[in-house]
Amino acid sequence: MAEPLKNQYGADVPRAIASMISKVHPAFDSARFVRDVLDGYHALELMPRGKKIAVALRQHLPPDDAHAVAILLDSLGQPQGRDRSLSLASFLYLPHTLFVAQYGAR
Repeated sequence: MAEPLKNQYGADVPRAIASMISKVHPAFDSARFVRDVLDGYHALELMPRGKKIAVALRQHLPPDDAHAVAILLDSLGQPQGRDRSLSLASFLYLPHTLFVAQYGAR
């Protein structure tokens, strides 16, 4: 039986995103962000994991949506430390997309 896709979207994903963001926004509390995301994370399927990260981004980025989106965009080019050969490598950016879809067009 094939491994569930969510297993490739583990705890390393919020850690990688936190690292990327903290490089462009040093005030970002990476430890607290990761702790908030990982609370209940392992019980979730793939898309709910992405949504949970997006919600945590809203809670931990500046309240101004335009500023928060700018930080996310700036973070995209930062080293993220994940294996790019994983079949879900591009899914690292799922929370970014969900965040922009929810908060970026106000």
